[in-house]
Amino acid sequence: MEYGVMPEKKGRQELILQFAELLQLMNISIEVVDQQVAETAYKLRAKYDFLKGMDALQISVAIEKHCDQFLTNDKKLQKISEVKILLVEDI
Repeated sequence: MEYGVMPEKKGRQELILQFAELLQLMNISIEVVDQQVAETAYKLRAKYDFLKGMDALQISVAIEKHCDQFLTNDKKLQKISEVKILLVEDI
């Protein structure tokens, strides 16, 4: 969802298509937010006051799908201990 916001605002549909193609080429799956993911997300938001809803959902999917790492540009997310947080600038 997040990758499409700015291109949508600017009327750049080709960027949305290019990003979707990149996800497909990299074999990145889009996961469903089910009840278990939602429960993990609200528990994360209850534990971490700074955590926004969309971030909580994304991180909870990573946790529930047993991902080894979560890649982000958001330095605040490094405070989360349930999954290893990697910053883009550090890789």
